[in-house]
Amino acid sequence: MHRGSSTQFNIQAMSSIQLCKMLKDRDVLSKPIITEIYNRALFLLQTEDARYNRLQFDARGLATILYQFAKLNYVIGSEFIEAWTNQAINLMDEFSSQGLTNSLWGFGRLKIQPQASFIEAWTNQAINLMDEFNSQDLSNSLWGLGWLEIQPQASFIEAWTNQATKTIGKFNHQELANSIYGILTLNVLCNSKIKVPQLFISAVNQNIELFDENIEDIGQILKAHYYFGKQGVGILTSQNRQLLEKKFKTKLTPYHTSNLHLNVLKVVKKVLAQHTVKSEHYIKQITSSVDIFIKEKNTVIQVDGPYHFDDNNALNFSTRLNTELLKSYGYIV
Repeated sequence: MHRGSSTQFNIQAMSSIQLCKMLKDRDVLSKPIITEIYNRALFLLQTEDARYNRLQFDARGLATILYQFAKLNYVIGSEFIEAWTNQAINLMDEFSSQGLTNSLWGFGRLKIQPQASFIEAWTNQAINLMDEFNSQDLSNSLWGLGWLEIQPQASFIEAWTNQATKTIGKFNHQELANSIYGILTLNVLCNSKIKVPQLFISAVNQNIELFDENIEDIGQILKAHYYFGKQGVGILTSQNRQLLEKKFKTKLTPYHTSNLHLNVLKVVKKVLAQHTVKSEHYIKQITSSVDIFIKEKNTVIQVDGPYHFDDNNALNFSTRLNTELLKSYGYIV
């Protein structure tokens, strides 16, 4: 059952704490109610009226409201982000480690690029609190930076690596995979030169049986292994690589080939009749198939828009990453 009329809750009189509590029940809230919560939150973020001081967001509330809207994939306007960012920078000294990572995760999930001033303040606070980061905070922060393609400061990476090394025994398999994948994305998309800590490599190989059911985790580890292996130091032992490759292939789901894809394929085969043209060609280095592969030209053509482009008609994150990876392996994309 969806919660209905806003008069029942009087949302326009709610404090920031009440708004955050309501959003935790997001699965039973109707869209009109969520919109009213958003509008009330925006008002509290923007108002300078002293009468509302006791109702406004503290650092925890700021992190929570962004995180909850991100969970909903709610479309947030620029005026909300601007007001939220101003408040967050002013209160950055009060952010906890969880608040920091939830905020970054929220930006990543919403596909919103945070202002440079926010990232600078965020980084300084993260370094100050790094001793308080748990394994989830550590993995989520690196995932968020990679997803947003934000080049982290060397001082942050040094602090992150030290804390991750000290707490490696508390990482679960998903946190290991997300951390390694975060390092991969930062190196590929931001030209970072971050090395995967040796203890992470050992932890993956010693707990390989944990990477069993989740195809996403397996794909992340394999993709990172191929990339770093090309540079001389892979993630997996030969035996474990073969084990994960076998598991990954058995869990792959068939791709849906669109009419557009088939039409383009027909044209390419006609124009390049003397070449070997393959459809849905699997390339293990990206743990994915490409739409069209021209073997003799070592060329990849990606066709299907919804799979490769976001709402702004720009390449989505996965396609950007795979494109750069393919180029690094010598493919023409």
